[in-house]
Amino acid sequence: MSDDSMSRDGSCVVRRRDVLATVGSLVASSGCLRLTATGEGTTTRETQSDDDTTTGEDAPTDTEQPDSTTETTETTPEWDVELDPQWSQHFEPGEHVLDDDVLYVADRDQTSDLGLLALNVADGSERWTVSAPYRTRSLSLAGRTLYAGVGERTESDGALYAVDAESGSAESVFDADQSPTVGPPLTTDDTVVFGTTYHDEGEDRLYGLSRDGYDVSWSSSVEDGYYTGGVLADGTAYLGGFDYQFGALDPETGEWAWQGNWQLAPDTDPVVRDGSLFFVDTDRGLVRLDPETGESEWSHEVERETNVVSHVSGPVFDGDVVYLTVGPNVHATEVGGDGLWSVELPEPVRYSPAVVGDVVWVATQDTDVLHGLDVETGETVYREQLPARTERTVAAGDRLVAFLDDRVLAFTVSRP
Repeated sequence: MSDDSMSRDGSCVVRRRDVLATVGSLVASSGCLRLTATGEGTTTRETQSDDDTTTGEDAPTDTEQPDSTTETTETTPEWDVELDPQWSQHFEPGEHVLDDDVLYVADRDQTSDLGLLALNVADGSERWTVSAPYRTRSLSLAGRTLYAGVGERTESDGALYAVDAESGSAESVFDADQSPTVGPPLTTDDTVVFGTTYHDEGEDRLYGLSRDGYDVSWSSSVEDGYYTGGVLADGTAYLGGFDYQFGALDPETGEWAWQGNWQLAPDTDPVVRDGSLFFVDTDRGLVRLDPETGESEWSHEVERETNVVSHVSGPVFDGDVVYLTVGPNVHATEVGGDGLWSVELPEPVRYSPAVVGDVVWVATQDTDVLHGLDVETGETVYREQLPARTERTVAAGDRLVAFLDDRVLAFTVSRP
């Protein structure tokens, strides 16, 4: 990444009119696009030519042009939810951070020059882009600074980058001879906690880097696995991964206050809420701990029928209700109470749900199907095939953002 590698032309954005070609909407009138379903048990999606499609030098370079094809997809009839497509961006989305009206997201395509983008949630326009020849494996935001753990193409070494969140100017602040872990860098006023892992031989490590010069304040070897997820709260870093180790770390010294025999679900981070520490354990389900002692306060146990630990995600809060997934099952439970509902989907879910418009949105792994479940009952209120394999869903205010293999789509949600 470098300061002079930024692009501000915004040429990648495909706005609402052009999303018709991308999503294949049923209804297209006065620029308002919707995905709906017929009462016949099928969803019919048509794309038609748009007479006022932008042409010339200002035309988006990667916009899919409308065609005259029609798709018919079997679904449950009469959904009572509509998605109104707003914009799309074409790249391979990966790690991301949402900050109010800005979505910072990494590009997974190591063959492109695009490494990191800042997108306006409202219309998908680019605030800035930063080029990088290698994949961003972890990402976090601390004030005005984004920290990106960037792995080399060979996965044998990597670096920590500091990126100005306003301008996109970037610099490498720490070179490592190991690949960064997927656990996000955790930042206090003085220190960045950063994890690395060896893929073949050597030892996995944690570093405490001074934010004044990014010198190594401390480092430690990590046994039996590496850092996969964490959160910083009240000056303490809560870290998980490490093959059944989860604990509280002092970021300034690297000393553990406590560690417990818990296995944090991959691709998830703990949540500190109302004085308690919540996370999803791959074997036991939702767990609430006392952050001071690590003692268990409550749990909602969910049986995992699959051996694939990546098929566990959450927690996602909506008021006092928590949503999580284990295998193909989506669960809702009250904090400190009993389970509210559980729904089994056709395929497993890897990434955490998103709650938008009183609907729990999930994408099943290795499919292009988006599922919407009623927050109160778990009843399926929406299901639709999207144009490519759908990786994850993200709640961005009143927007539902879907990460596909090759693009990002944004929708508003309504119930007619």
